[in-house]
Amino acid sequence: MDFQAGRGEQITRDTPMRRIPPPEDLTAAALFLGTDDANNITGSYMICDGGYSTLGA
Repeated sequence: MDFQAGRGEQITRDTPMRRIPPPEDLTAAALFLGTDDANNITGSYMICDGGYSTLGA
């Protein structure tokens, strides 16, 4: 992502949660997928983008 050209600020402003989740915020989701609690999750997406993907929906 090109933060120097202002793209990061634009994405942050346009994201419903007003922040870009850092890698440490995604750790819990990744660890969950490695547990037995997620053993029936197949062929789906877990979107952890602060709501950015809902734009234009």
